Amino acid sequence: MRLDRLDLVKYGRFTDHVLDFSAPGVHLVVGPNEAGKSTMRNAVTDLLYGIPARTTYGYLHGMQDLRIGALLRAGDGSELEIVRLKKIKDPLRTVGDEVLDPRELQSILAGVTKDDFTDVFAIDHEELRTGGAALLAGKGDLAKALFESRSSAQLTTLLARLREEHSQLYVPRGRIPVLNAAIGPDGSLSQARRELDEQILRPETYRESERAVDDATKQYEGISEDLKRARTEQSRLTRIRQAYAGMEQRRQLLEERAQLLAAGPLVAGDVGYRYDTLRSERKEAETILQGFVDDVREVEDELREQSPDLAVLAVAETIAVLHADANGVEKAEKAGLKAARSADELRGQASSRLAKLRAGVSGDSEVETVAPTLRARVGELMNEQTVLATELGAARKQVKSRGRALDAELAKLPADAKLVDRAPLAAVVKAVPSSLSGQILALEKQYTAAQAKLAKARKRNARFALPEDVGDLTVPSVEEIAAYRKRIDDTDKAVARCGERVALRTTELTGHRRDLENFLRQDPPPSETDLAASRAHRQELWGQLHSGLVDPPSASTAPLPVSEYETAVAASDETVDRMRRDAQRMAERSQLEEAVEKTEHLLSEVQKEHEVAVEDRQALETGWNELWTPSDLPAPAVEAATDLLAALQILREQIDERDALLLTLDSDRAAANAHATRLREALADAGFAVPPESASLDELIEAASAFHATLAETAKKRSRITAAAENLRNELTDAQSEVTRLETELADWDEKWKRLLADNQLTGTPAQVAASLSELDEIARLHADALRFQEQADEADIQVSAFTSRLDQALADAGQPPLTTPDRRYAVVRSLKDYLDRQSASQDQITRLTDRLATLRGKLESARNNRAEADQNVAAVLAEDSMHHEHELVEAIERTDAIRDLDKQLKAVENSLAGAGVGIAQLEQEVSDHDPDELTALIADLDARILQLEGDLGTRAAELARCKNTLEQMNGSDAAAIAADAVEEQRSGIVHHAHDYLRLRLAEQILLKSIETYRQENQAPVLRRAQHIFARITHDEYPELVDDTDVDGKAVLRARRGSGPLVDVEDMSEGTRDQLYLALRLASLDRYADEGRAMPLLLDDVLMTFDDGRTGAGLSLLDEMADRFQVIVFTHHEHIGRIAQDALAAGRIHVHDLIPASEC
Repeated sequence: MRLDRLDLVKYGRFTDHVLDFSAPGVHLVVGPNEAGKSTMRNAVTDLLYGIPARTTYGYLHGMQDLRIGALLRAGDGSELEIVRLKKIKDPLRTVGDEVLDPRELQSILAGVTKDDFTDVFAIDHEELRTGGAALLAGKGDLAKALFESRSSAQLTTLLARLREEHSQLYVPRGRIPVLNAAIGPDGSLSQARRELDEQILRPETYRESERAVDDATKQYEGISEDLKRARTEQSRLTRIRQAYAGMEQRRQLLEERAQLLAAGPLVAGDVGYRYDTLRSERKEAETILQGFVDDVREVEDELREQSPDLAVLAVAETIAVLHADANGVEKAEKAGLKAARSADELRGQASSRLAKLRAGVSGDSEVETVAPTLRARVGELMNEQTVLATELGAARKQVKSRGRALDAELAKLPADAKLVDRAPLAAVVKAVPSSLSGQILALEKQYTAAQAKLAKARKRNARFALPEDVGDLTVPSVEEIAAYRKRIDDTDKAVARCGERVALRTTELTGHRRDLENFLRQDPPPSETDLAASRAHRQELWGQLHSGLVDPPSASTAPLPVSEYETAVAASDETVDRMRRDAQRMAERSQLEEAVEKTEHLLSEVQKEHEVAVEDRQALETGWNELWTPSDLPAPAVEAATDLLAALQILREQIDERDALLLTLDSDRAAANAHATRLREALADAGFAVPPESASLDELIEAASAFHATLAETAKKRSRITAAAENLRNELTDAQSEVTRLETELADWDEKWKRLLADNQLTGTPAQVAASLSELDEIARLHADALRFQEQADEADIQVSAFTSRLDQALADAGQPPLTTPDRRYAVVRSLKDYLDRQSASQDQITRLTDRLATLRGKLESARNNRAEADQNVAAVLAEDSMHHEHELVEAIERTDAIRDLDKQLKAVENSLAGAGVGIAQLEQEVSDHDPDELTALIADLDARILQLEGDLGTRAAELARCKNTLEQMNGSDAAAIAADAVEEQRSGIVHHAHDYLRLRLAEQILLKSIETYRQENQAPVLRRAQHIFARITHDEYPELVDDTDVDGKAVLRARRGSGPLVDVEDMSEGTRDQLYLALRLASLDRYADEGRAMPLLLDDVLMTFDDGRTGAGLSLLDEMADRFQVIVFTHHEHIGRIAQDALAAGRIHVHDLIPASEC
């Protein structure tokens, strides 16, 4: 698919912007940052696959108005014009806004999804840098390099993340990862199991804990009560000591207050404030009054100094008008003088030039302007003559030049020689594939490398003792091995679980037996068994006694066991009594014996299960060995079976790869020999000395190409000379015809010129006549300009005379001296105006001063009244308090203020003393009852006592908390259940993490397998294409890419520098690694073209790190690809456009300039 036209109607910063991409070759979109290159790239994706609901390109036009159009061309040449809208329903439209069936667009896309398009056909600078870094991180891993080159997906990062995640869960022989830490000897599972074993509560321990809590509580409460009493007494004594200073201050304040009351009378509350206010008002009135007196005196003095000229003031308007007109009149006078001088000069020039042009004619004569038609006709004929003369001279030179060139070209023709048909030789050379020799060399290296890889693989897998021929080996399938391994793993887990249960039950039985033994060592009560045995013994004795009583004994028989029977009866009764007395302990014993019996039974069951699991495991081991019998291989360890199959698969694949390379190599060598034979025959037929049999195919091609080039050059040279000679003959004939035509036209012109001279009584050449006409026009212009300047001078004289008359009249009316020198008329006007301004200012000052004096006199009278009122107000205050002098009032006010301050201090002191919580009287009594020194000693003793009690209280509190905590832990009867839950929780967590670990490991192996499969399927074609691209970009600095193996036998990618050594990826420069990644990416695109799924290739700043040479080479390479893929390159470097113009042929590079939004 190709994008012939892109219409950015409303999208991002673009409005009605159209780009034509229909021309063949490379399209280069150039614009600075923020010009819209990224917007255009996203527009192509949104056009083909839909505008996202939350796009960032609706900031200018609004989301609902976004609109992109395009003309698309399918691979078969059919066209489709579409419009994409940002709508949920029917977003695809035709140009006529009709709904477009999405299947039409899907047909052109040929199954290329959005992810395929953005990952495969869009490459930017950031991806190049990331791809180069991935090549470096993988140290040239060929499989990863090929797999990643399919698109922009970076698998190195993904593999690293998978490995990091599963290594955080488990690593062999590790301690820190989650599973290692959980299942180790000191892990969380083992710790949980130990805690479960410890959760056993004993009755005597619980009772001891209860007694410890009671004792600790009593001790804590006693110390708390002592501490409370000590703190209360400390607070009381501290309050008394703090009251000493306050009580002393209160006594001193009361004494000062009594002294002030005895010193004299006081005043009412606001008298002091009123007196201060009245005194300030009186002082302010005095200051204002004095200021007004000074102002009146100053204004009266200024009035006496003013005396304006009334005569001048009477003609003030006339003087102002004269002053306003003076500048204009003066300028007019100067302009008139200048115009008069100009008129005289122009008249002189006109007379002189006319006398020179026409002898005998007076200089004052009037001259008319030349008629425009005559001037135009003279100019037309003069131009026509110039053109004809120039063209005739050039035509004559052309005749001579073409004649000499024709003779020289004919002299170059060589003698006739035999013409050889080049077509057969060219056909034979063209038939030889250009890459055949290189392909044979590459196949030989690949075959050698395949042999080495096979040998290394055999050596690496020698531990499996595989035979040379592994093709017919019958081995178990991966599924069979996986099934057996799962059964073995399940059985091993069952054996381990049973073993753990046996160990757990054994430990549990040992504990129960130990508890029973401890119980029995402490005078245990009799059991039911003891009672039954005692009764049986008694019953046996009774039987003997009873038979003796029924049948009297003879003298020879033994005596009856009467005493033994009595003892047995007493023992049975004692057993019963003891069982009744120790019923609780009997229950405990019974419980312990029952636990031992029950645990023995459970242990027996799990031991049987363990034996069955072990037998199953042994049977699986036998079956495993039988599974490998058909292959004649020793059965490997279960965990190594997958590795054996993988090794067997690798050997088979490498043998197949080696055999396929050998077959291809033999085929290519046979083809090369056949092409060499045909080349020798063609060279002999063309008359060329055939190279020896030892010459290689490349040498034969080179000799044939050189000979063919020589024949072609000879034919081209003859054809070129013949064509050039024919062109020169035609040009000579045309030049001769041109000379004849121009000579005829020049004769016609001469006749027309003679008629013009005769009709207008003129003589001379066209240039002379044109000069005379121009001179007559200039003389006429000088006469007209002189007349205009003279009129201006006359008007200026009239204006100056009128101004002078007006000035003389004004001087007389103002009583000023008359004008004696006319040249000083303007200076006199300006001086008179300055004098008038001074007199007017004096008159205005008199008016202002008179008004100000009246105002000041009114304010002076008001100030005197205010001063008298202030004196009356102060006298009234003195009368109110029966004072005769102001100093008496001031002293009384000061005493009153001092007493107010003392009352405030007394109130503050008493409030502070009242804060202690007792009255002033009680404080006075307590202070009088205690000596200060004694009080300090008592407080110090209490401080030490409180400190000691607080320490004891903290110790007892800690002890009480510890005892309570111990008791609470014992009260938790579900401790064992909690511990068991903790064990199960640990097991569940281990299973969960194990599943995660297996999932991550499986994902890693699947990804590695996919990478290796892709390498095996695509390595040869992709690597050959990448080698060609990389060599072109680097100017053959790296002409060959080699599939090599490292020390670990892993396939790696290396490049050969020139004809020298191989270079690892990590030894390349950063820019060269980026270019290698680009070569791999571009090489992987061929399969899309082969499948008919080629899409436009969008390259954004991929040439940023290329120097100019590699930039040109890269553009040439992209031009080659442009016939299979549409190539659109985005860049903000303008010089790339210039490099492209130089590197590519005309019509193969098309530059589209974008303008930044700031300049639109």
